[in-house]
Amino acid sequence: MKDVIWKVKTFDELSATELYTILKIRQEVFIVEQTCYYLDADGFDEKAIHLWAERAGEILAYCRIFNRGVKYEEASIGRVLTNQKFRNLKLGKILMNFAVSIIESRLKA
Repeated sequence: MKDVIWKVKTFDELSATELYTILKIRQEVFIVEQTCYYLDADGFDEKAIHLWAERAGEILAYCRIFNRGVKYEEASIGRVLTNQKFRNLKLGKILMNFAVSIIESRLKA
């Protein structure tokens, strides 16, 4: 995947622009496209590790990762999405492999 950059950051490591871009794509996919009306800013972003694929400042795929005991007894992955414009790139499998790797290596869960 040419020019795709994978990023992994805690909430405190996110820039204001990165946070805005993450919240924007989550709203585009979950609220607008999928008509899932819920409070996306649920108070858990601060406790998550954020993983995403980016190209030219645009998010292609995203998820957030939690250590055990934060949302569930076990470590978990949530807010998984692929930007509608980039679903043909099949980034979901790569995203999940990276997420599981982060859980195993960084969270030791």
